[in-house]
Amino acid sequence: MSQSDESGLRVVPLNKDTDLSAFSCSEPQLNNFLMEDSLNDHENLYSITHLVLSGEEIAGFFTLITDNLSISRLEKTAYQDYHYQKLPAIKVARLATAKKFEGQGVGRRMIIEIYKYVYMITKYAGCRLITVDAKEDAVGFYQKFAFKIVSGKRNTPFVPMYLDFKPICDMIKDTLK
Repeated sequence: MSQSDESGLRVVPLNKDTDLSAFSCSEPQLNNFLMEDSLNDHENLYSITHLVLSGEEIAGFFTLITDNLSISRLEKTAYQDYHYQKLPAIKVARLATAKKFEGQGVGRRMIIEIYKYVYMITKYAGCRLITVDAKEDAVGFYQKFAFKIVSGKRNTPFVPMYLDFKPICDMIKDTLK
């Protein structure tokens, strides 16, 4: 997908010809991932990274992987009448906005694009949830998009979160009718 939206942002898949050197966000780990690991992971199908471009400049990126989540850690509405222990998911493994573009709707655009991708996936494979291991300071951002904190204890510096995608998928289907 390489369509521009009203802000002029467009989303493209990572490729070996992309110059990543100018990207800088406030999280060094995310910068390092993009520069050092993203292309190898992308080419080997460990994860798939998408770039959000403003002109030719990288305004942000997100990386998706497959995931699953135990139903014991979710609200019952996400798994009513489901007979297995884990629900299929797509995980937002990385999401970062360049410092220069913070506060300009890049994060929102990435979430909307992720919804579009997950919607397409649901046409070919089961995927009930979108998950993310959010940094503490990003929890509020994800909550704006209806993500909920996964119940149960955690021993990580991240906050596991999920979004029940079925209601969103149903809304998208209804708007396409």
